[in-house]
Amino acid sequence: MSGGLTVRALRPADASAAGAVVERTFQSTPYLARSRELLHDALAMVPHEHLGLVAVTNDAAAGVAGLLVQGEIGGAPGAWRISLLAPLNRATVLTALISVAMGAVESAGARLVVAELADDPLVLHAIDALLRAGFVAEGLIPDLYRDGTGQRLFIHRFAR
Repeated sequence: MSGGLTVRALRPADASAAGAVVERTFQSTPYLARSRELLHDALAMVPHEHLGLVAVTNDAAAGVAGLLVQGEIGGAPGAWRISLLAPLNRATVLTALISVAMGAVESAGARLVVAELADDPLVLHAIDALLRAGFVAEGLIPDLYRDGTGQRLFIHRFAR
């Protein structure tokens, strides 16, 4: 992978480093607890429910640079979701993670992928990365997270 990154499956040995990425990304935000929960679920490796990918720098000392958690949407065959992206401010890392995730789910026969993100300035880089990857903004649920902060829905449909 270009930029000195390799994207691979999340492993139990990544728990500490991936946890540090989540902590740095979401500290002092209302998203920290849910992000920790998603990482925990991905580390539990429940098949198809929460699958983690990590972007690892080729410099062994730097370690895990980013994390993406995805999974199938229960009851909707061929539909997947992206549940967690971190960090939110490194376009190269986000792009690499999304690219590998999209290739994997398309190979698995996915029809579409849904990404749900807070309508919050904190996630603007993640939104840009999703749009560059071919996601389309499909909607906004106002005030879902809290007053004034809704949830934006993005969908990527695979050509069949």
